Amino acid sequence: MQASQTPTLVPLAFAANGTKNTIPEASQIGITPGAASLNDGFPPLTFTPIAAGGVPPAGADFNGILNLISAVIRWQNAGGQFKWNSAFATDTNVGGYPAGAVLERSDGAGFWLNLADNNATNPDATDGSAANWAPLEGYGITAVTGLTNANVTLTPPQFGLPIITLSGTLTGNVQIIFPALKSQWLLINNTTGAFTVTAKTAAGSGVAVPQGVSAQLYGDGTNILQAMSSTGRLLSIQTFNSSGTYTPTAGTTHCRVTVVGGGGSGGGAAATLSGQWAAGGGGGGGANAIGYYPVASLSGQAITIGAGGAPASGNGNNGGTSSIGAVVTAGGGIGGAAGFAASTPVVAAGGSGGASIVGANVSGGLGGPGCAGIANNTGNLFSGNGGGSFLSQGSVGILTANSAGNSGSGPGCGASGATSSNGGIARASGQAAPGIVIIEEFA
Repeated sequence: MQASQTPTLVPLAFAANGTKNTIPEASQIGITPGAASLNDGFPPLTFTPIAAGGVPPAGADFNGILNLISAVIRWQNAGGQFKWNSAFATDTNVGGYPAGAVLERSDGAGFWLNLADNNATNPDATDGSAANWAPLEGYGITAVTGLTNANVTLTPPQFGLPIITLSGTLTGNVQIIFPALKSQWLLINNTTGAFTVTAKTAAGSGVAVPQGVSAQLYGDGTNILQAMSSTGRLLSIQTFNSSGTYTPTAGTTHCRVTVVGGGGSGGGAAATLSGQWAAGGGGGGGANAIGYYPVASLSGQAITIGAGGAPASGNGNNGGTSSIGAVVTAGGGIGGAAGFAASTPVVAAGGSGGASIVGANVSGGLGGPGCAGIANNTGNLFSGNGGGSFLSQGSVGILTANSAGNSGSGPGCGASGATSSNGGIARASGQAAPGIVIIEEFA
């Protein structure tokens, strides 16, 4: 179909000012001979020859039928929508609205989407009787005023609008109860008083919305969640180099977190005899995890910084796991293999990068692997480089004989292995670097 094929709009219902009958739903047989109805159409008597006692169809009935039909077409041509109608919804010939039906709000400010067949409930009802209706579109703002210490269950006309503002002086914690629907809202908390506001469903979990904050919320059909974004005003960056507890900066609504595990230490080098060589492999770097979270899910969580692997004379030590409670974790790097004394070429494997990443909707990656330690029978030595992390390059391996490993410097980087040669003593690898947690706070 093409735009040029748009039919002529109907500006006036047929017989708007002509003689017409109102066409009833119920049968007119036995009441008014030959009268039409929605049930019968034109009754059998109008199909009977007049000579045999039949009655001709009434012109006013024709006008009434065409008027009834064209009035609906005219309304729709003008962009008109239909609101919930009690008589229509409960009519036995209708039996409620079908799933997928769209009705206009009673105040004309939006629409309702019906989620179930045979639904005769009123979507605009405020007494709790509305069922299986979801807000489809809405224009306007719901103002919930006078909040003190009582929970508020939003009515359909309230949660049917996309923006909800809260005001009042709180004397206790308050819950704003949303329906268990798949929808979204902007909630603006303008309350005062040293108490909290939590947006939640009646049976599910929710989100604490700080005072003075606008939170973009959405329902997943069970709980109320906060939509996360890297956008917004950056308030502060909290960096944890040691373990502690996260206390949000006032006004924070969501956070971008970066968690890096501790690096692994390299392998030590065994003592050597004359004509022998040993070189340890480098330790792996810590894994990294990056994600966005509502501040309520992070506030008060314990921050654990994964320790860097300690220097080792044998196989290197693994790095520790860094975490924000159980919300986000990033594993430590694996220690490199020890370098054993040999008079023939020998390789000590580098440790693999940290691989454990835990957290909802996180991105990130493995830590860099440590390089292998190599020693050959010509006296050439190279202890493995430490593996890098998301934030830092790993430590450089050792090229000289009889040397301890280099320690890691940047967050989560691995330490290099050690070397020993021609009667050298045993050497320890370097100290790997601890992990880090960075929390960027947005309003």
